[in-house]
Amino acid sequence: MTEKFYEQLVKVWRENRICDDLIKIQEDFYKQNSELINKLRKSEENILESDLRAQLILRMLFLLQDTMLLRLTKILENIKEIKELDPSSLTPEEVLFLTNIQNGELFGSNSLDTPQGKEHSLSVKINQFTLVRMLDDLPAIVGMDLVTYGPFKKEDIVLIPYDNAKILVTKELAMEIHSPLDM
Repeated sequence: MTEKFYEQLVKVWRENRICDDLIKIQEDFYKQNSELINKLRKSEENILESDLRAQLILRMLFLLQDTMLLRLTKILENIKEIKELDPSSLTPEEVLFLTNIQNGELFGSNSLDTPQGKEHSLSVKINQFTLVRMLDDLPAIVGMDLVTYGPFKKEDIVLIPYDNAKILVTKELAMEIHSPLDM
């Protein structure tokens, strides 16, 4: 069963790497793979099998995270280019992400309003944000735009103001995630 899920994960990852558009994936893609990884982490086997399982978990985590980043990047690119997205090609998690962005919210109730209350176009504001992976748990921070972000858990992937991201990366509290489309 694990082999089937792994092969499917590799297939979805490859398709997302190759195709410029969002491809349709299973609605519960992230949930199923996360549950499998957690099940693998908890299984008890001998030392040799444990090492092999650890390698499999690392590969699966990479594939799952990279697939998610590819897809979120494509969603952001579509927003920046004011392209319409086919909702049937999105998972529920991606629909939530897209809805928050479209409603001017980034990861919760963080508004895209400026401190003076003036709205700016979404594409201009997104260019001022950076996608980062948190390397440690952090309390909430006040962004350069005077909006509160967080609190953050280790491994959270968040979109925060560029200047704040730069500080967190410099202090090795976060790692910048570069868009696969920029490479």
